[in-house]
Amino acid sequence: MDFPNVLLQIEKACADMQVQATRIAGEKIIMSFKQMPGNLEACKYVLVIIKRSLEDYHDGEKHAVITDLQSFVSMGGYSQLIGIGLSNSLVDEFSSTKASNVGLPWDFHKKSKDFFENTYLLPIFELTLRVNDAILGLSLSLAEKSLCWDFSYKNDTLLAGTFAKEGSDIIEEELFITTKTRLHGDIFESEEQIIEYVIIMKQEILELINNLSNNVAERPTSTLEYGPDLLSIAQMTRRLLCTISLPILCKVPEISTFLHEVAQLSATCLRESVVVKDNYGYFIEDSFSTWSLEAFDELLIIWVKLVQCSSHNEIPHHQITSNQGLIAFLGEASYHIAATYIDTRLEIAKYSTNDEEEESNNFKDW
Repeated sequence: MDFPNVLLQIEKACADMQVQATRIAGEKIIMSFKQMPGNLEACKYVLVIIKRSLEDYHDGEKHAVITDLQSFVSMGGYSQLIGIGLSNSLVDEFSSTKASNVGLPWDFHKKSKDFFENTYLLPIFELTLRVNDAILGLSLSLAEKSLCWDFSYKNDTLLAGTFAKEGSDIIEEELFITTKTRLHGDIFESEEQIIEYVIIMKQEILELINNLSNNVAERPTSTLEYGPDLLSIAQMTRRLLCTISLPILCKVPEISTFLHEVAQLSATCLRESVVVKDNYGYFIEDSFSTWSLEAFDELLIIWVKLVQCSSHNEIPHHQITSNQGLIAFLGEASYHIAATYIDTRLEIAKYSTNDEEEESNNFKDW
């Protein structure tokens, strides 16, 4: 779409709409833009205009912005895509970091942001949830039908309603779980709901850890393909444990067992990140070690956060006595992980130094 040319056409059409004789022609030009390819890209420019004009709108026009977005989304099809695109751009334009630079003063942006979060933000969030619920409902129904498919070809390992082994990677996809590991705040009505949420999420993460361990054990020669899974599990674990406060974590049943598994996963990631040599003394290029180190970086954030919280007396005094074992474990595990991290870094540095010496034919630059 030629945006400068489109702008000229819009300005001319708007001018025509101010004159009674050319009003109908101007309206037709404006309405024709919805048929143009690439109009979704123009959403952000539309929202710049809306933001700039907010002070000139009366209350009815301000409310009409959300009403129009809801109408777009309810139409379905391409109109729904336009509605979601406009909503996405609307959030960006009123945010602190992604607003377009159009020469407006800071106080205008601040005032607009305050208005947006008090008026538009919640309706847009509700709009998004309704779309997600509709799509997820259809997707879950489709997934259930697929999983219950009565295969024509059956043998001892392939029963009705059971996918072949080739489908295991798809079925074990953890992307959906990843999106649910950062829930927090007023969305939970009580501390009991938070604890129940943590229990469910830690069980899901433990299952993923066990599945990953079993897969790597079965096919140790192809660990590279599990690198993204390892990083995803580490990210989910970090989001969960760094979002929930330590006093609440201490109340979760069997949280010590879960943290023990996380500690083992952290140590494993560090061990896997060490560069190794083959039988001929050459370095083995293994990208899985990179995945392991990235995963450990995520897990290290957890241990730093937990130790800081426990050392800063964030746990109420009445909880300290009943959680002395957990607090001691946090200190011991963090010390062990930090020591292993230092040893691993020294090992990597040693390999790197030896490799540089071999490549320079043992000539050192003193």
